[in-house]
Amino acid sequence: MIDPAVRSGLDRLVARLQQADLGPFHAVLYGSAARNDYRKGVSDINLLLVFETVTADALRGVGRCLTKGDTPPLLFTQDEWERATDTFPIELTDMRLAYEVLHGTDPIAPLHVAPSDLRRALEREARGKLVRLRQGYAAVAAGPARLGQLAAASAGTLGLISRCTLALVGRPIPPAPEDTMRAAAEVLEVDGAVWTEVFRLRSAKSPSCTAAQFEALLVTVAEA
Repeated sequence: MIDPAVRSGLDRLVARLQQADLGPFHAVLYGSAARNDYRKGVSDINLLLVFETVTADALRGVGRCLTKGDTPPLLFTQDEWERATDTFPIELTDMRLAYEVLHGTDPIAPLHVAPSDLRRALEREARGKLVRLRQGYAAVAAGPARLGQLAAASAGTLGLISRCTLALVGRPIPPAPEDTMRAAAEVLEVDGAVWTEVFRLRSAKSPSCTAAQFEALLVTVAEA
């Protein structure tokens, strides 16, 4: 169920978009707010807008409809969207797992992501995250507070990899993010306790991580 305050804000935004006379469009909520994993003040409210065309005037019009603090939406033309499955296989797969059409018709259901495209994209995502974590560790290895922040910031990517990995192998997605990470870690044959600890750090006021804990995270991402 979408948070009532989020729902109210989205209804107002869609109404402003309609009044702006930007042409026909589809609006879709996706991400944490659609997954019941929304955290006020922390989570973004992710919106997809698909127009027949996206002109500079349309971009300015969308900008005028946004209020301070709004996450800018993803904007696609209809043609771009229909050709997006091999370019954004992870994003599309994750959208398909939890979304709600706010206006127009459903642009997500007709699209099909090839398993081979998703598998390659997940490998690139994991390798990219590993490189960034190594960079961060080299920069802040002496400080547990900084390491904790760096580890906590990786929770979103690990959650995304976990959900899409389970989707790739046809496994159900557990409702609790920690259970999703454990299930994906089992599929990937890595230590699930390491990933669930990262998720715990995400919710901590002052995340702290020892060098040994961070090095265990590096190992699991390298093995994924």
